[in-house]
Amino acid sequence: MLMPIWWGFWVSKIINFNVLINMYNNQYETCSETYVTLRIYYQKINSEQLTEYLGINPTKFQNRGDKVGNALSSKIENNGWFLSTKEAIKSKDFRRHIDFLISLLIPIKPKLNEIISNGAKIDFCCYWKSNDGHGGPTISAQQFSKLAELGLDLWFDVY
Repeated sequence: MLMPIWWGFWVSKIINFNVLINMYNNQYETCSETYVTLRIYYQKINSEQLTEYLGINPTKFQNRGDKVGNALSSKIENNGWFLSTKEAIKSKDFRRHIDFLISLLIPIKPKLNEIISNGAKIDFCCYWKSNDGHGGPTISAQQFSKLAELGLDLWFDVY
């Protein structure tokens, strides 16, 4: 029996929807720990002003001139604003962590572009620790597309 042309269209939409729903594997067996940190380094405004402008609270920040740890003479050179998934997302699937941050950033993309045009450096620092020395994180095509849309670099710290 031949199926109508529209049947294939709807079946492909259902399959794609199911792939998105079932995309995450929170136990991600080859991973012992993962998280992602959005890092913003800038000069023009302090961390409190950036927080107000973005409308998102960071998990950590630093201001230019602050002391570095217990050092007597070392001082922080750049303002820094950091938003980490380490405590917010309890999953070993990297995709869930990056999606969380992407979902916060897409709505404020014009603000990110403005601070980048004013000299800010923004990237994603991705921590991934192997359970037993092999494996690695997965990034979906949809995530690559959204990362490209944001125009932000992503790098990994793998153990």
